[in-house]
Amino acid sequence: MFFSFATIFLYSFFILLLTNVAAICSYFCVYQLYFTNLIRMKNIAFCCFLLFALLFDAPALKAQQELYSRVKIFTGNDGMALLSELGLPVDHCDYKQGAYLIGEFSETELALIGASGFVYEVLQPDMAQFYRHRNEKPFHNSEKSAEVQGMCEPVLSNFPTPQHFQLGSMGGFFTYTEMLAHLDTMHTLYSSLITAVQPIEGFATQEGNPVYWVKISDNPQTDETGEPQILLTALHHAREPASLSQMIFFMYYLLEHYETDPNIAYLIDNSEIYIVPCLNPDGYQWNEFTNPSGGGMWRKNRRDNTDGTYGVDLNRNYGFLWGFDDNGSSPNTNSSTYRGPEAFSEPETQAIQTFCETHQFQIALNYHSSGNLLIYPWGYVPSYQTPDSTLFRAYAHEMTKENNFVWGTGNETVGYLTNGVSDDWMYGEQETKNKIFSFTPEIGRRYEDGFWPSTQRIIPICQSTMWQNLSAIRFLHNYGLLAETNGQYLSTTDTVIHFTLKRIGLQDGGSFTVSLVPQSSNIVAAGEPLVVSGLELEQTYTGQIGITLSDTIAQGSSVSFKLLLNNEQGLTLEQTITKHYGVPVIAYTNPCTNLTGWQTSDSANWGLTGIDYVSESTSITDSPDGDYPPNDLNTLTLTDTIDLTQCSFAELRFWTKWAIEPSYDMVQLQAIDLASGTVTPLCGKYTRIGTPSQFNGEPVYDGIQPDWVQETVNLTDFAGSLIQLRLVLVSDNAVQYDGFYFDDLVVEKLPLATEPATAVPATSTISGNLLLLPCIPNPATAQTEVYFVQPHQTPAPAELVVTNITGAVVLRLPIAPVPGKGSLTINTQNLNSGLYFYYLQNSAGNTPARKMLVVNKGKN
Repeated sequence: MFFSFATIFLYSFFILLLTNVAAICSYFCVYQLYFTNLIRMKNIAFCCFLLFALLFDAPALKAQQELYSRVKIFTGNDGMALLSELGLPVDHCDYKQGAYLIGEFSETELALIGASGFVYEVLQPDMAQFYRHRNEKPFHNSEKSAEVQGMCEPVLSNFPTPQHFQLGSMGGFFTYTEMLAHLDTMHTLYSSLITAVQPIEGFATQEGNPVYWVKISDNPQTDETGEPQILLTALHHAREPASLSQMIFFMYYLLEHYETDPNIAYLIDNSEIYIVPCLNPDGYQWNEFTNPSGGGMWRKNRRDNTDGTYGVDLNRNYGFLWGFDDNGSSPNTNSSTYRGPEAFSEPETQAIQTFCETHQFQIALNYHSSGNLLIYPWGYVPSYQTPDSTLFRAYAHEMTKENNFVWGTGNETVGYLTNGVSDDWMYGEQETKNKIFSFTPEIGRRYEDGFWPSTQRIIPICQSTMWQNLSAIRFLHNYGLLAETNGQYLSTTDTVIHFTLKRIGLQDGGSFTVSLVPQSSNIVAAGEPLVVSGLELEQTYTGQIGITLSDTIAQGSSVSFKLLLNNEQGLTLEQTITKHYGVPVIAYTNPCTNLTGWQTSDSANWGLTGIDYVSESTSITDSPDGDYPPNDLNTLTLTDTIDLTQCSFAELRFWTKWAIEPSYDMVQLQAIDLASGTVTPLCGKYTRIGTPSQFNGEPVYDGIQPDWVQETVNLTDFAGSLIQLRLVLVSDNAVQYDGFYFDDLVVEKLPLATEPATAVPATSTISGNLLLLPCIPNPATAQTEVYFVQPHQTPAPAELVVTNITGAVVLRLPIAPVPGKGSLTINTQNLNSGLYFYYLQNSAGNTPARKMLVVNKGKN
């Protein structure tokens, strides 16, 4: 049978169309403007040519839309460095030192990982689908930041959602067009405070896009000589849309509060705030048309590398020690961390280079996601601090005091090195431009949020950056850290409030005014404000302001006042402080020179050390002879009773230092109510909120605190009770650190007016006491492990009881009467999905119940 050329041609065209319809649709969505304009010009021939070009390019398009999976890679001790050297993007992974790394990798990257001998487990096979389905869930607006949750939440500033802020259409995030529309809206509504969006002149991306910027200031169209400048950027990496969302949120907040918040007005009137909201427009739009509902995983820009690969990692393309080594940046074009053919090879980074060299930025925040981190230089080498390291640390500590982000260098925070990054260049290059104190905030929870957080999390993530952003702008000015340094008690009616003031603002020659404003009526007089002048950068001033209390003030009364710090230019910050009036008495004291009064669950662990202490000649530590052991669960219980009856306020103080693997191992301080047997985790000044790998949501000690600090713990919730204290150390089987030290423990209380002014500690021993710990994992899908400690003396027979939410017993497991730590495995595969309670039971009664959530796909 004879077929004409036209017939064969049309048949081939039809086959190509069917096999590549998805790719053609995606391309057409992007290039529909081109098609529309061509059709209007009746250039039908060129339309056909362009369509055929798209058809034959469709396989290449599909090849770039790789499947990304979340995997757990078992690294051992050296695996992190080896993975980094392979050019893999380990900078956004959950790394368990010496054990594993959890991250999101493409099919090509997984093939490389497997070929390099690594064993891995697939946790989520299709991340784009996972993010898309998660973002389709209904959104419930929440005004409360969810970044710091748990038992020890700090007092957070109130940052309500701006009136004009709304979620975008791309899984709750903004499309590129929506971003531009918001910037236009801001200029329309607040043209006296923000410029119209404009490009960094002279630079266009691979796809012809400009790199846009705006400026917020009281005279945005004018470069006001003498006003300090700050730079904020987002979207170096295209798959991190939360960095853009928080920027739009912050900009609306500034603009909408200019007329009502004097501190916001001061910052706008006296600063030039430059913002580059989308540094990588090509990559961001690529994710938009490949995954219009969110979940696109493209990271780099869209440079054509002319070898079938695309993209350069913009945050490996900066010029300071570019290509220093292959640790964290790669010379391979197919790598997610490809650094480009040379430093500043990309128009996007060239634009930022020129922008910085033609301005006088003093501070920069380059936003990324995720990890809840704040990272600063150096990135290219471990254990090497900048000449300004103490100031970097002071800034980081202040910026993160509300969001609780972990801060430090890349090596200190997540254990990786990299080179050619924005922060190293912005700070390190000081010849072609001025020095910039540059930071990389990594926002959102690394594992729970990932690159595309759920819609419910977008506003809380935005709120978590507000104090951070405002603090960074304040640092441009005459700014100081004011800290009240009195103890908890005011013992006389004529007294003084001591304070320290440390200047960390970059503006020289300013003065401060410190004021005390009474808040409670029992303060009848306060001293005059104190003016402090002439402080050098990082210099600390010590001062005091007197107060007079009412002659009729009662023992135990609360005394409340505000300390105000004004920089004498219009910026005023305040803090509310509450003290208690009276002469405290010692309810308990322990010099930690022997183990009298202490009981250990494992005699091989807790003990005295004469190597490191506060007062001679010993302190107590969990592992006197070295690091704490792996897979350990042991306790140290104070068997002396602390009598908090007949008191109105009580406080525990002790000196401590520690080195504990962060996020995994932990020490927890607990109080045991002797009447009820209730065990309560205690919050202190230095506790952190436990992760899912620790006691989730509960106060713990972890990380590194190398110097002795005095911890304070409020025990007033136990007023009227007899209590004992317990320390619990839990470790896993990976790396071990030096452990937890404490010394010179004391409990003070304010007695009620009828109690004599002396207190004598009593002693007793808890008999038959059981300690029940959280189960791991929780939620449980197949099984979970319940941990417990039985008393050192021969324990009574006990059992583990599990009930459903109606109280019906669904499981009983006997516990062998063995002193010390132990555990039981609960098989949850036969349980319906839902909430359960579990507790230990013996002849003396029950322990307080704990919660367990079972998620069983096969049973509902």
